[in-house]
Amino acid sequence: VPDQQDWFHVSPSDWSSVISSLLLASSDYHFYESFGQEKIVLERVRFLSNDRLVMSKQDRQFTAADGCPSLEHSLDGGYEKGRFRPKYPQTFNCVVRFTVPEKLSNKAHWGHIAWRYCNLVRSLHEY
Repeated sequence: VPDQQDWFHVSPSDWSSVISSLLLASSDYHFYESFGQEKIVLERVRFLSNDRLVMSKQDRQFTAADGCPSLEHSLDGGYEKGRFRPKYPQTFNCVVRFTVPEKLSNKAHWGHIAWRYCNLVRSLHEY
């Protein structure tokens, strides 16, 4: 997670990544028992943010480049040697600014606190 992030110009794709990261631990019983309503709201926001990528063309913050036909194709690409390679790198980098760490145990992961919460509650129930 960048130390200095312009939170006024976060792309819908990045917001979706942040929300998805927060929800990674949500399949844990203790999580949705305590935060079920919040989980529903975040899922709704994530769903709506996917549709905003098309609308974000109007604010000029996110524009298609490098031959990308439109922002709808900004996340096109494939995996090569275990890493995602975008088909349109310049457009992808304009839309995707956050890199999510692989492991929830990484303190920089957006879902780290939810993961820690679930582990704590699970350990308390084991005693």
